[in-house]
Amino acid sequence: MPVDIARIIQEYVVLPDDVDHAVRCRVVEFLDADPLLRYGWEISHYCKGTKSALGAYRPSRTRGDSVDEVEKMMLAYANNFTGIGVEPNPYY
Repeated sequence: MPVDIARIIQEYVVLPDDVDHAVRCRVVEFLDADPLLRYGWEISHYCKGTKSALGAYRPSRTRGDSVDEVEKMMLAYANNFTGIGVEPNPYY
């Protein structure tokens, strides 16, 4: 069975104003990945962008070819984190 091995490059703790717990996120390097998808980001919780949203937003793009690229994606999500419809990420 194939195994994906990843190394944590950076880890952040985000403390949103309207959430009563920390949200953790990290940039990882997938050691055996295609160079264009070598880096990725993960977050401990998802949230709704607005009260009228149907469910928590789970980003579809979490991989890229550089730490800089995925860090920008991750921080864009983390900086817009709301306390609306917060759900834990079961894969974090």
